[in-house]
Amino acid sequence: MCALAIFLERQGIATIVIGLTRLHIEKIRPPRALWVPFELGRPLGACVNGNDFQKNVLKRAFELLERNSGPVILEDFDQEDPGSIIDSSWRAPDLSGASSVATEIKLLLPLWEKKNARRKSMVGLSNLSIDQAADYLVRFDTDTPAVNPNDQMSNLLRMRFCADDIKAYYMEAALAKGTHASMQVGSWFWKETQAAATLIGIRRQNQQNEDVVRARVCNSLVPGAWH
Repeated sequence: MCALAIFLERQGIATIVIGLTRLHIEKIRPPRALWVPFELGRPLGACVNGNDFQKNVLKRAFELLERNSGPVILEDFDQEDPGSIIDSSWRAPDLSGASSVATEIKLLLPLWEKKNARRKSMVGLSNLSIDQAADYLVRFDTDTPAVNPNDQMSNLLRMRFCADDIKAYYMEAALAKGTHASMQVGSWFWKETQAAATLIGIRRQNQQNEDVVRARVCNSLVPGAWH
């Protein structure tokens, strides 16, 4: 994005970069950038209080357009992401009786339905039911892989979308309890669930795969913080 911002500026289009990795911004030097100290994938931070926090991030970014102290303007956002603050009232879903991903999905269903009675779910990329997505994922690197239902997606892409659906399902169910502490929920998912163990296993099994694309896709299943 930093390099694209430089290109657009040369065409006369003003740009602002909201960056999560300060070193990248420092090296590439886009004309205007706001560095935010948030977790990867959340450049605006958590959506709290009617997304007032995210609006504040955008306001600070747009204010850079009013500055003329360039050629490079780099400002640090100085507020902590509410999503990184521990919510002492939140309790992780009880999956203590689950011995498989399929069982976890059944236990989480009431919470997931409660969460999505109020908003649209992010589950659905794989075009499979959540049970089918779990089965496809669990059997992906086995001697009896699940059959790809059609040729609209390659086996690898289908697996990746199944992984995205599973992660979204678990996170949405956990958030039905009302927390905005994304790191707290992430820690629960990656450290305590069978689903996460499956994803971590696929990643490890394919890290050195001769198929470079397969290795990269499988490596991307697990965020760096949870390798």
